[in-house]
Amino acid sequence: MDKPIGWGASVRHNSEDGVAGLRHDGLPSCAALPGTVAPFHARQFADDVFEIRCHVRPLASGFGASLSRHPGIGGGGSCAVIPKESRRAARACVRDSYEMHARACAPDNFYAQVKHTVAGTPVSPEQIAMIVQSVRSGLSLEAADRVLDLCCGNGALTTEFFAACGGGLGVDFCETLITVANRHFVRRPQEAFRLQDVVDYARNADDTAGFTKAVCHGGFQYLPPADAQELLELLRQRFVEVKRVFLGNLPDKRRIDAFFGDRDRVAGIENDSASPLGIWRTEDEIHSLSAKTGWTATILPMNARYYAAHYRYDVLLKRR
Repeated sequence: MDKPIGWGASVRHNSEDGVAGLRHDGLPSCAALPGTVAPFHARQFADDVFEIRCHVRPLASGFGASLSRHPGIGGGGSCAVIPKESRRAARACVRDSYEMHARACAPDNFYAQVKHTVAGTPVSPEQIAMIVQSVRSGLSLEAADRVLDLCCGNGALTTEFFAACGGGLGVDFCETLITVANRHFVRRPQEAFRLQDVVDYARNADDTAGFTKAVCHGGFQYLPPADAQELLELLRQRFVEVKRVFLGNLPDKRRIDAFFGDRDRVAGIENDSASPLGIWRTEDEIHSLSAKTGWTATILPMNARYYAAHYRYDVLLKRR
């Protein structure tokens, strides 16, 4: 199907619907910005694959938005802004998407809150253990290390990294997720979580000394290109004791067809930081970005049993 389904101005995520952005009464809902109107269209690609698109017409500033849901992107939709206005607008759209999604999840469904799901169901403990092991091993975490976790989400993974070292700090711009992190995952005085945009934090932090390693798992691809470059530059320039940075779960542009298959996709979605999977990069593009910002990149193989290994990869950065 490909037909108009109505108008809306707010988002609700109901995982039992099986369709992101559709309310139980069958009407659509959308994260329309203040002063906007948004006509909706929906297409069904497969039994469990829907796209809902709302073309937002702002009164003050102009950019488009869409809501999408794909298998492997945990529950609910994502607001995808084409960042014509600013990097901050694109980041705000990602933040709002995570806020709305996290609020729609059960308070104790920690991995659903951060979209570690397949078809809306949280991945198994075995899958989580693979992620934890890949980060601990890649960073070679030791008791003396202090870890900076950027885009830490609700801390469910972060606490596993902290357990292998001397503690650290998690930073994320999603208030709902940071509230969960501070409520459930602060185990020691040496551990903390902060509500702040990661690039703003890296620019302005006065507590950069003492961090020895950094991780950004599942978040780097949602940074607009200029922000991604600036973050790596800031880590090198201001966090002088950080020798290793782990970038995890990056979508591989060369293998984009392995994810989408024969389903339709929006042209250029692989270059949109606010799309459901963020920016897809080839390994060569990661090597180039790393070199430009003062790092040497090593592509790390994923466990073949990891649920997203067929289209994602991890990267370890070391100072040049």
